[in-house]
Amino acid sequence: YIGRESRLTVISCYKVQEYMAKGCHVFSAQISATKKDDKSEGKQVKDVPIVQDFPEVFPEDLSGLPPARPVEFQIDLIPGAAPVARAPYG
Repeated sequence: YIGRESRLTVISCYKVQEYMAKGCHVFSAQISATKKDDKSEGKQVKDVPIVQDFPEVFPEDLSGLPPARPVEFQIDLIPGAAPVARAPYG
C-alpha cells in the first residue's frame, strides 16, 4: 500500500474477528483523552454530598472486620447432584 492513502475507520470487535478470520492484517489502537485539570484526583469520600448528609452512616475510619457471626441457616446439598441449569424466569 505504499503511495496509497490510508483510511482509518472505527470498526466493531465482530468486524475485527471477521477480517482476521479472512487472513487480513489488523492493527488496533485505543486512544483516550486526558485532561490536565482533572478534578477527580483530589476528591475524598467526605466531599460527596450524600456522605455529608449522613455522617453517622459513613465513619471516618473502620475499626476492623465485622465480628464473626453464627450461621443462621444453611442449604444442604445432595452429594453428586448436578446444578440446575435453566433460566430463573421462563
